[in-house]
Amino acid sequence: MSWERFGTDRSALADSARMECGVCWHVYDPAEGDDMAQIAPGTPFAALPDDWCCPTCDTAKERFLALDDDPAAEIAARLEAVYRRVHATAMRDVPVCNDALAVEAVGLAPWRHGWLGILITPWFINLVYLPGPEPGADWDGFQPGDKAVYAFPAGRFDFVKAEVEGLGRLQSCSLFSPVQEFADQATARLTAQEALKALNDADNVEDLDGTPLMAEEPQSDSRRPRREGMTRRGFLRGGKDQPETGEHA
Repeated sequence: MSWERFGTDRSALADSARMECGVCWHVYDPAEGDDMAQIAPGTPFAALPDDWCCPTCDTAKERFLALDDDPAAEIAARLEAVYRRVHATAMRDVPVCNDALAVEAVGLAPWRHGWLGILITPWFINLVYLPGPEPGADWDGFQPGDKAVYAFPAGRFDFVKAEVEGLGRLQSCSLFSPVQEFADQATARLTAQEALKALNDADNVEDLDGTPLMAEEPQSDSRRPRREGMTRRGFLRGGKDQPETGEHA
């Protein structure tokens, strides 16, 4: 029985995609893993061993279906599939890449006229903004290379517009590039999650006189890179700690 028979392309699955057994309807959730088979939380369905089977009815993994109740997972899957192809082609063996990291979309959620989240790749970690079914004003007159400034609770951030083959229109804001300082995927994922929290926290905005507020270090293990004396705004911008000058459009 093939994946195509069940409407699931293994290569296009988002790491967060939940999968349902086609026999007993047991749901495999990557966030929870599978205690019975000693599968750790955070393990994507596509990374399960070939001999893994449903813990309820022993059905083979090939007979699991992707749940279609999570549009964010579908968008994340497309985004990840495109950048995995980029990694395997244009960025293959490029020294700037960190081999400890993989392509992963983190925290993709509805925002303004589309979807906002963070994309981790072996060569960058960016905020990404993709259009929704009804793109709206943010996507009118779209020209690759143009910039847009968006306001968040933590401040205003510059996004660059691009047309990505296989994906379409995308706007992105660079947070980390290159990403050699990250020891592993878990550290990069934690950093992305904390950045999204900080971005949407009004307490992180700079004082009106331009004095940057000091960051409280997010809790993590010893593998997390630390930036002593870094501003919260700097944390969001990949450790670029100099206060901005000038006015935003």
